[in-house]
Amino acid sequence: MFNKKKIFIEKPIFDNSKNFNKFFKFTKKIFVGYNRIFYSGISNLKKNIKLNKVLNVIVKCPEESRKQFIRNSCHIISILKFIFGDLKLIKKIKKGKFIFCLLKNKENIPISFYINFNNPDNFSIEIFENRKRYYISPIETVKFYKGIEKKRIGNSHKYFPKNIKTINEYNINKFKPGFLNQTKNFKKFLKGKQIFNNLILAKKIIKLAESISK
Repeated sequence: MFNKKKIFIEKPIFDNSKNFNKFFKFTKKIFVGYNRIFYSGISNLKKNIKLNKVLNVIVKCPEESRKQFIRNSCHIISILKFIFGDLKLIKKIKKGKFIFCLLKNKENIPISFYINFNNPDNFSIEIFENRKRYYISPIETVKFYKGIEKKRIGNSHKYFPKNIKTINEYNINKFKPGFLNQTKNFKKFLKGKQIFNNLILAKKIIKLAESISK
């Protein structure tokens, strides 16, 4: 059915990673809609970050259920794979509705991944790179920090992380965040360009989400 047409499919396509297998012969014809990858802040972060200097990464995903984790937090995993490449689950600890996972990429960067179902928190990704720190929360806002600045408040001095740049997706895009850049990349895909967010990536994302949350 895909012999002549290339198509765009919204994520996650399937909730079960095994269901992807029957469609792999159409990999070059399917564009998967992980639009967060195309956020200006995320793209800017990927260009600026130096993987050989990243010391640690902390990720929080407070979802309502395992099903919602696979359907929603697959966006978080897509961002991690976009920035850090393939990820391997090294260790997992479960206690009630709390799950902790340690992930690593090929550069051996430790990624601490926390799921706390029904917890009053927000999604976040925090990246520590020597004297730099990058903080993503909500996913539409990326804050760049470098060093510490001293401020006088009342009769005392307080020390705060020095914010050197903030990219807010809603201040950049007139349309829904990421969709305009995603459309531009889909047009390139229609002309034959190989893309990052293909069917193979989509399966890897769901397979990792399954391993983390089960």
